[in-house]
Amino acid sequence: MNQTAPLVKIDVIEGSVRCFVLGLLGLVPVLGIPMIIMASDQHRRVKRIRAEWNPAERYLHWGEVCARLGVVLLLFEAVTVMTIITMSHNWP
Repeated sequence: MNQTAPLVKIDVIEGSVRCFVLGLLGLVPVLGIPMIIMASDQHRRVKRIRAEWNPAERYLHWGEVCARLGVVLLLFEAVTVMTIITMSHNWP
C-alpha cells in the first residue's frame, strides 16, 4: 500500500482551503482579480500533488467554482460599464 507522507497530506488540505478562501475573495468586484488568479494557481498546485486522500476536496472544488464565477462576474461588470459609457455618449 502506497502511503502519502503526512506533510503532503497537510499541504493538500491547507491548499484546498486556501483555494476556497481565494475563490471567495475572487467574487469581490475588480479587487478580486488577483485572487482569481491565485485561486486557479492553487487549484492546479493541489491537483498536481495527487494525494490519494483529500478530506478538503469539496473546498478545492468550490474554490475553483468561485474563481470561475468571479471571472464571469468580472466580464459581466466590464460589459455593463462599457454599455453605460457608450450609452452616455450617444445622448444629444
